[in-house]
Amino acid sequence: MLEAKLQNFVENEIQCRCCGKLIVNHEALICLQAFRYFLNRKFNRNTRITPTCGTRCCQHNIDVGGAKGSKHLTGQAFDLTSPDISYKQLFEAAVESRLFSTVIRYDKSLFVHVDTGKRKNYAVVSWIWDK
Repeated sequence: MLEAKLQNFVENEIQCRCCGKLIVNHEALICLQAFRYFLNRKFNRNTRITPTCGTRCCQHNIDVGGAKGSKHLTGQAFDLTSPDISYKQLFEAAVESRLFSTVIRYDKSLFVHVDTGKRKNYAVVSWIWDK
């Protein structure tokens, strides 16, 4: 099994915000790092992404209104922003990259959710929420 190394990210960016719990899902981290490389190539410059949420403990997931089976609980999901591109560009690039199985754009909160949960036929599902 491949083990991911945190090249452009630090543990406190992906651990639970309330208790510090950290679940390292190597596949998800590899996809996150690959997405950063994808952005660098797409925009032909260093394009940073910031995970604002990674692992969540059960209580934190409840507190923020997360879904019961949230991939944040298993370390397979990240909420992302970027200081270098808009959240809409981030959303479009995440869908285009095909690295994630779910991509959601949150228009009120100005971030993008991505996760690596398995889907039939390796489908990518994306949508926009006005939350």
